[in-house]
Amino acid sequence: MSNKVVVIIVTYRNRFHFLKEVVDSVIEEGITKLIIVDNKSNDESRKKLTELEAKSDGNVKVLYLEDNYGSAGGFKKGLEIAYNEFNCEFIWLLDDDNKPLRGSLNELLKFWDSLEFDLKNEKVALLSYRFRKGEIWRKAIEANKPELILGIRNSFFGFHVKDLFKKVFIHIKSSIKKVQSPAVDLNKVKYMIVPVAPYGGLFFHKKLIEKIGYPNEKFYLYGMSTSGLTE
Repeated sequence: MSNKVVVIIVTYRNRFHFLKEVVDSVIEEGITKLIIVDNKSNDESRKKLTELEAKSDGNVKVLYLEDNYGSAGGFKKGLEIAYNEFNCEFIWLLDDDNKPLRGSLNELLKFWDSLEFDLKNEKVALLSYRFRKGEIWRKAIEANKPELILGIRNSFFGFHVKDLFKKVFIHIKSSIKKVQSPAVDLNKVKYMIVPVAPYGGLFFHKKLIEKIGYPNEKFYLYGMSTSGLTE
């Protein structure tokens, strides 16, 4: 099944040292088709990308862009290529520092097969939990409130300037009392439906593109919402 999964990674600037770890990891997962979108990285990175592509026996395709189109534009261009790949059935989007844990792809595929949703190929995308950037997701799971991920209007990843003093007070109070938030055992949470997700870590069937279209480049650096790959 892994030979029907196309991985898309967007990179920029001089981040090849991160990217190479991700590439090595997904190849270990059994991926045989990898599309790297080079959002105008610097000369050193581009040279290494060219060498990587040449040594890949056709498994790695690099799309060299002459401008930085952001996550939305970069993933869109990668998705346009992946969608037309003959053997492509599933697509796995990763940032250039989203190194998957060993066995991640197998877990995604097993979980996908276990889901009982009508027309899931056109309606469902999976998002892996990101340990280092998962605080807002942890809170949403803990409170069983997916809407917390969106936050209030004009907030960003759950932060709003109106909350600044409140957050400082809570931090000081917690430090004095040495109180820590209870750990969440994610092993007991099978899955959670969320209203929005970052591109990095998304896994879905390519028929989803037929249903909702490609990312809207005007949003530049955003994620995927339940209404489509547009914001």
